[in-house]
Amino acid sequence: FLYITIDEAPLTIPRHINFTDTDGEPGFDGEGIQTFEDDNRLHIIFRAPVYIDDLRLGNFFDGWGFSFNDKSFIGHDRAHGTLGMTVHGVPSNMFEQYPIRDNDVIFLRYQSNTPAQ
Repeated sequence: FLYITIDEAPLTIPRHINFTDTDGEPGFDGEGIQTFEDDNRLHIIFRAPVYIDDLRLGNFFDGWGFSFNDKSFIGHDRAHGTLGMTVHGVPSNMFEQYPIRDNDVIFLRYQSNTPAQ
């Protein structure tokens, strides 16, 4: 599961992130880190072999169309806020480099340095 808050407001992760049909036929035959529903559950779908770089959390954000790197997080300049991450309640500083594993519970919290107006 992946939970995200921006300035303490929960962000809903939409369904069908990275959910593609690659051959034009009915049914799903894509692969990657995906969502099927808007329930914050990430699904890891790969054909063998799978490499550690395939599982990086940043890849999910790339497929979602958002940046997640040392400068930006979902359109927010990281120089103007604080980003925190926990995996199963344990702080982590791996951020976009974190390799997702089955049954992970990941929280990402971005807090702007500027108070809300």
